[in-house]
Order: sequence, then structure tokens, then C-alpha cells
Amino acid sequence: MISRIYTEEQPFDFAGKYYQLKNVSGRPRPVQRPRPVTFNAAFGSPGRDFAARASDFLLTTFSEIDAGKAHIEDIKARGEKFGRKLGVFATAHVVCRPSQTQAEEYYERYAVTEADKSAVDYHMTQKQKFAGSHDEATFRLHAKRFAGGAGTFPLIGTPRKIVDDMVKMHKAGFAGTTLSFVNFLDELPYFTKEVLPLMKEAGLRVTG
Repeated sequence: MISRIYTEEQPFDFAGKYYQLKNVSGRPRPVQRPRPVTFNAAFGSPGRDFAARASDFLLTTFSEIDAGKAHIEDIKARGEKFGRKLGVFATAHVVCRPSQTQAEEYYERYAVTEADKSAVDYHMTQKQKFAGSHDEATFRLHAKRFAGGAGTFPLIGTPRKIVDDMVKMHKAGFAGTTLSFVNFLDELPYFTKEVLPLMKEAGLRVTG
């Protein structure tokens, strides 16, 4: 139905399993044609099958960069079953500082020393029990990542170290990555100034 909203010029009726709609239309029209690029976040088999049918890119978690290769192969194989080429994005949280020591000390402070351990343990338990959103190794070995960035992959260090890790992601087959910060207002300007030029230098960014 969403694809029809993006692409059809005239209003239409829709009768589905969960929605029965009359005179459906979407305005304004998308800038991208025939429709916007679509992303889906999924780790379990049903979610990945849905993404293979409906999305252009899938967001996934992984325990280590090399371990991400297996997820990429799995996701792309699912897309091929539906005659579709599916890209894969990593998910990551960032602490970027002028020195590696500064970055690691801040990460340790907020994700370990000052973490709400009861809340983190509960979050991990619920994720593991109901969502199946991470490798089992992540739950066993990387509780810090759940306090640090909801179980996503850590990009911790200097601008150069972070870009080096992004290059490894790219070589593993990831089309890109999402990024989160503890405080976007304070941390994004430094990341933009110091990391983006290095990404362009490494061939990870193309600007017009």
C-alpha cells in the first residue's frame, strides 16, 4: 500500500488484512522517484524476510565486524529469493576524541562507571527474551555496548581510528552505518569537522 501511495497519481481504495481504506492518496509527492529509499531494521528471520520483500536496505547489529559478513550474506541471499538486491547498513555508537585515551575514558565513565546497571540488565534480558535482535555473543560478552549504545557496535577513539573501523566495515560489505552519540549537540560538530574529511579521503564519502 505504501508503494502505491508514493507512486499512484489518482486516489485508490485499499482492502487488506489489517486496513480497509477509501480514497487513499499521498501529498506532497516524494522528491525521489518512483519512491524514497526504504530502510528496515531486523535481525530475526521473519523480519529479514519482510525486509527482503519490501526494503532497499536493512539495518543489522553484529558482535564484531568480521562476524557481520555472515549477516550480510544471509540478508543478500534472502533478497535474491525475491529477485531483489538488498543493501546492508551497520548500526554504531560513537565516542570521538582527540586521543584514544580520552575516548576510552569517557566511554568507560558513561557506559560502565555511571551506567544504570539494573536498567541495562533489564533491557538486555527483555531484548534477549522477546526481540532476538543481537548475536548471542553480544549478550554474553558486551553488556557495555547496551549501556553505551543499545547494543550497537562501538566506534570509540580518535577520528583516524573511527575512519579505519569504518573502512573495515566497508570492506566487510556494509553499504554504510547509522551513528548515535551521547550528546549530538556537543559531539556532532567535532565529528563533522574532524571525521568527515577523513572519510572523504578514504573514499567513504562522495560530495558533489
